[in-house]
Amino acid sequence: MFMQTRTLVPKFVAGMLLLSGMAQAQRLTESQRLDDFNQLVANMRAKYGPLVYKKETQNIDIDVLYPKYVDIIKNGKTNGDFYYAINRFIAEFKDGHFGSMVPSTHQKSIAVQTDLVQGKVLIDTVDRSVHSQAEFPFNKGDEIVAVDNQSAAQLLTSLKAYVYNANDLSITRRAAMMFFARRAAQVPVPTAKEVTVFVKRRGSENVDRITLAWRESGEALDEAVSAQGLRPLFSDFDGPSTRRERFADYRQLNLRSSLMQSLGRDRVERSYQCSGGTRIKIPEGATVIMQSPFVAYYWPTAEGNLGYLRIPHYSPVNDITGADEYVLRFQQYEYAVAELEKNTVGLVIDQDHNCGGSVDYLERMVGLFMNQDYLPLSFRFMAGKADLLEWKSWMDPSAKHTIDYVLMQKVSDAIKAAWENNQRMTDLTSFNALTAIKPNARVQYTKPIVMLIDENSGSGGDAFPSMLKGYGRAKLVGTRTMGLGGHVTEQPALSNSGMTYRMTRSLFYRPDGVAVENNGAIPDYPYEITTDDFVGGYQGYRAFYTEKLLDAVKAAQ
Repeated sequence: MFMQTRTLVPKFVAGMLLLSGMAQAQRLTESQRLDDFNQLVANMRAKYGPLVYKKETQNIDIDVLYPKYVDIIKNGKTNGDFYYAINRFIAEFKDGHFGSMVPSTHQKSIAVQTDLVQGKVLIDTVDRSVHSQAEFPFNKGDEIVAVDNQSAAQLLTSLKAYVYNANDLSITRRAAMMFFARRAAQVPVPTAKEVTVFVKRRGSENVDRITLAWRESGEALDEAVSAQGLRPLFSDFDGPSTRRERFADYRQLNLRSSLMQSLGRDRVERSYQCSGGTRIKIPEGATVIMQSPFVAYYWPTAEGNLGYLRIPHYSPVNDITGADEYVLRFQQYEYAVAELEKNTVGLVIDQDHNCGGSVDYLERMVGLFMNQDYLPLSFRFMAGKADLLEWKSWMDPSAKHTIDYVLMQKVSDAIKAAWENNQRMTDLTSFNALTAIKPNARVQYTKPIVMLIDENSGSGGDAFPSMLKGYGRAKLVGTRTMGLGGHVTEQPALSNSGMTYRMTRSLFYRPDGVAVENNGAIPDYPYEITTDDFVGGYQGYRAFYTEKLLDAVKAAQ
């Protein structure tokens, strides 16, 4: 539909040149490729916590996928064909904690950020230091309708095949953010030097076409794909491994966003992932409690003051050094909650774009909003000999005569008992074997709560709203969270290709007994972000959740 000879010819030539250069790279043999794939599959059979769950609840069967991907791997012509087959295989399991990365620094981008809003791919921000208004005369909220010879819907489908996440909306949104940011670690990088973009301005039905040069960084080595390897990409067919590295990436993104704000440009929507900042315009007349490292304020209404508290993650680190700040951050939340308890009749907890973190810290945070004992997050752990030894390695012998050590020993005993009984996983327990947790002794928020959730919230971002909803302390507003339901460990790199991956090692459960994996937290009051929200400070969103909170306040009186 959008085929242009001017762009297709350079793409074809560039592809041929790149593939011809591949002759210099050492090609993985069929035996090496299959050895790596079998190493991955064997490790999954032994260690992948949700393996049986995926088959029983999602109809994702490793025994069905295995022969399909053996054929794909055997028929691959390049190392890149193999790399991206592995990424697609792992993405089949719809698990945002289970992901792989191609060993590559190569990437191409243009200085235009995109996002998914009401099923459409919209421009988020344009870096005007790179693309002037004259060169790229489009703005936030304008729609990307096609890229090169693919419609936006076709490109979304293509990119989604490489995105590992646990529900379709989360997958699609991540794919939308990748339109003009292609990292070879996850997806094939375009071979063309230019990209042609078709844009429909907001409020118009006319489609404009513009061609821009890809910006290239890193080094292309052996990750190019053959024509055959590209076929799944064009048919209907993230990220850093460690918490420190994830926060380093988010820190860099936030610093870039702060620079853009200082130059008079909008902050990138994606930069609110893991960020204590707010994307929602603060109401007129609000009393700001704090703005850093998270936002907290309250504002007047006819029914009394309402509060707002941002919770972006459950692994607080220093934005500059990356050092853990658990004690300091928790004390800051205690202070903010105390101010909100004193000055408000109801509270909005904004947990949109929450990227999870520490189970212990999350469970302590729950205590700020409870007035009675509550259960910790429930887990089922893998129960093999290696799992038992791994757990024991986390136990510090010097702390033997402590309560923490005794509780960890109880979990170790549960893993050992399940292993000896030939069970794949333990019965329900918790990370620390506690049967009850007491509310915070210094401060508790006792008024009605609504919590904002979305498809960019996962892991702890699934668990925290599930717990507050399950214990009747909050109503949820927004869209279903990702559904990332277990803890993660890094796995040894694949022997021949060097591909790295991390794997989900357990399952955790909501208070209602439903596994979080693929289910997440479900909103009581569904709300889909609109284009007007996206370009106008989320005032419609704010009006919606304010109404729901005021209803709860009136009902509690």
